[in-house]
Amino acid sequence: MQFAALAIAAIGLYSFTPPFWSLPTAFLRGDAAAAGIALINATGNLGGFLDPYVVAWMKDATGDYLVGLRLLAAAAVLSGAFVLVRGPAAPEVNAPPAAPPDHFV
Repeated sequence: MQFAALAIAAIGLYSFTPPFWSLPTAFLRGDAAAAGIALINATGNLGGFLDPYVVAWMKDATGDYLVGLRLLAAAAVLSGAFVLVRGPAAPEVNAPPAAPPDHFV
């Protein structure tokens, strides 16, 4: 049962990756998209570095790993809620009209 739960958790953790990486280019264009992707990478790397320290600090403070892991889970849930609340990007107001398809020209 524990292995099955771990497998289901892994499916959930890795299934978000493709839709997640499409978000910066959905909200940003050009150089801003590159900067957004770089900011996401930097934040993720910082989180990967700090998370073990936070879990260890919470374990020392409470005597249990569960509190630190719950803190990390809460951060993940809040991140997902932020993306859902933010919604899709609004279209540009002064955007030029799209070019017609080739078969109409």
